This record gives sequence, C-alpha cells and structure tokens, in this order.
Amino acid sequence: MSVWIGTFLVFTALAIASMFRVRFAYVAFVALGVLWMPARASFRFAPRQCEMAMSLDLSVHSMTNYKHIFLFTMFAIMTLAQFGTDDRWRFVKLAALVLGMTIVVESEQAPLGVGHCRVRDIVPNAAGTLIGACIIEGVRAVRKPGHETGA
Repeated sequence: MSVWIGTFLVFTALAIASMFRVRFAYVAFVALGVLWMPARASFRFAPRQCEMAMSLDLSVHSMTNYKHIFLFTMFAIMTLAQFGTDDRWRFVKLAALVLGMTIVVESEQAPLGVGHCRVRDIVPNAAGTLIGACIIEGVRAVRKPGHETGA
C-alpha cells in the first residue's frame, strides 16, 4: 500500500511542477506514465481482446468514464503549459500528443491485460483535453497584460 501512496505522491509532484512549465517534470511524468501500466502488470503479458466497437450510443456512454476525462484534462493542462502563448501550433501539438498518449495507453492494455482496451476511450480523452485547453486558455486570457476585470 505504501508503494502506491509513494507513486501517487511522485505523480502528483511531477504533475504540479509540469503545470508550472518545468519541462523535466513533464517528460518524467509522461515517461513514468507510459511505464505505469507494465509495472501494474508486473511486466508480464496476459493478452486480452481490445474492444473495437464504436457507435454513437457507445460514444455517449463512454462520456461516463470520468477518470479518463479528469486524467486527460490534467494531461492537457500540463501539455499546454509547456507551450508559450505565442505558439500558433500549440493546439495541433496538443491534439497529436493526446492522440499519441491514447494510442499508447490503449495499446498497453490489450497485451498486458490491465484495464479495459477500448477504441471508444478516445471520446472521453478528447473531452478531457478540450476541458483542459479551455481552462488553461481561460487562465491565460485573464492573466494577459491589459486585461480589465471590470469595475
């Protein structure tokens, strides 16, 4: 149990540092995140089928996957924090990184037998990313020099 608490604390510290544009923390968070699933599986294979079904009903149902929405909201905030406001391609980079991370996570779940490999998980991941992008861009807009708060 103490290992999981320590792991949680490390991930939390790296996530917070990433939100303050500490590049090393961001890279470490992503690298450890990719290794997290194999570690949970004790680096052993236990292959399972990946659910490839995709429909409007399944997409709507997948929006109840609040864990994915929350995690990808945080991932989007951490990722966008790495790009400056003058980076015109930051949302394209964010979309590519989120898609890549989704593919990595789902690809790890099938051969390791950990979690639920589902193609439809792209839907809550995208929703979380959109929420995170709106949060960080809203904060940046409020903090922009010359922004009036009204009075």
